[in-house]
Amino acid sequence: MNNSYRALSAFVLAHFALSLSSVDTAHIINSTSAITAFNALAFSLILAARWQWVDRLSGGADKTYLLHRTLGYSALGASLIHWISADDALVGIIPSITHSAGELGEFAVISLLLLGVISALKIIPYHLWKKSHLLMGPLFLLIAWHAFFAASPIPFASLLWWSQLAITILAVIAWGFTLNRSATMDSICIKKIQPLPGAIELHVTKPSYFTYKPGQFANLSASAKGLTEVHPFTIASAPESDTLRFIIKDAGDSTARLKQQLTLEHSMALHGVRGAFTINCADDRPRQIWIAAGVGITPFLAALESLKFQLLNNDPLKDKGEVIDLFYAPSLALGRGILEELKHYQATLAMFNLHLLTAGKYLDLSHFSSLDKGWQDATLYLCGPNSIKTAARLFYRQGGGKAKIYSENFDFRAAITLSDVLANIPTKQNHFYLWIIAAVKSADKNIGLILRLPTLCTAKMAFKRHTDSVPLFINAFSKRAPGIIKTCEFYYSKMMRN
Repeated sequence: MNNSYRALSAFVLAHFALSLSSVDTAHIINSTSAITAFNALAFSLILAARWQWVDRLSGGADKTYLLHRTLGYSALGASLIHWISADDALVGIIPSITHSAGELGEFAVISLLLLGVISALKIIPYHLWKKSHLLMGPLFLLIAWHAFFAASPIPFASLLWWSQLAITILAVIAWGFTLNRSATMDSICIKKIQPLPGAIELHVTKPSYFTYKPGQFANLSASAKGLTEVHPFTIASAPESDTLRFIIKDAGDSTARLKQQLTLEHSMALHGVRGAFTINCADDRPRQIWIAAGVGITPFLAALESLKFQLLNNDPLKDKGEVIDLFYAPSLALGRGILEELKHYQATLAMFNLHLLTAGKYLDLSHFSSLDKGWQDATLYLCGPNSIKTAARLFYRQGGGKAKIYSENFDFRAAITLSDVLANIPTKQNHFYLWIIAAVKSADKNIGLILRLPTLCTAKMAFKRHTDSVPLFINAFSKRAPGIIKTCEFYYSKMMRN
């Protein structure tokens, strides 16, 4: 069981203990599911406010996003359990509105389910999804009304009741901060736009008071029509520089429009800096290994430029820092300029070694073993796709790596895909889930896009290992729905061939 499941289990058990302290055991499931759902949604609103102290407690902005998402889905699951187990025979604080408050709760659960499905399956574009996500605030207010005025097993004015009221007030304040956050920004001028094959490089003015560390990211928006949505981009320039540099890959609708529409006549809005992925560039830094792929090179470009500034402004003999080795898998989307820049740093910075992972050459244990003696004590920094980060962690530890590993994971709208589900279900059950998907696909050919059916390739082995059970399922079901089964068989055989 990973840390997320442990934390979620502890969260539920804590609410079970709270219920035991104040609620009759006959209503323990109803009460536990109710306060679990309510507090999970409340805490997800608090995390969405992006308070810096919350980021520090959670271990970084990426951990905050992950926790926010986990709490959101937990609120949905617990709400459904509460809906099923609710007891209408109980009495609310104000009997005259108890029934209407209860009906409001049913509406809230259905609304939460709808918003949850939209988030999980990526049914709508990002900018619309983000606006729909703001509805979680008003929905929470409706749920709060239901929680305090519907039939409830929680005694009025008990310790549990007062604690729920305090959490409610904090969540409402956090939602207010979320709504007001877009108003807090600095307007900055665009100094340079450099188109790249599959990306865009921006240089903008840096406010005099603006400070950050190599590896952190800034939240940006543009004045151009359709580009006002705030997005995070890693800063690719040193804190000592008088400009902010961003290399933004064309990876979605918003970044594609940015590349197509942005001109020097537009301005950018800077909405602050965040991130716990900070690279140690001090002159007494420990030995480091950097792993990057594609646009994941940006935080290391900031660090390299910072090292260059330090050498220019200080006596090079004072730099007692250890060696830095960078393994980089280039991307055609960024062109040749980044490679030339890295080679320049290798030629001018004595502490920096560049190791290129060319096309068809994947990171493995031999790359770590080829380093100078003592690499096992080097701190590991990772930035790039999950595939290379996973491989780096694996081979670093296999080779005896003992130091800390730093990375950040930013998928702001991660969905629960079929591969995620299948990875957490016993293998012998996988074919049943995939058969259900085939049935759904037979009803609507386009639903495959919504359910992200390309991830079925991940489960192909599960089909092949347990196909003996599928015909039995077909025979049992075909007696009732022969027409549907014929269509399902077509999609099933098609998936098997693929």
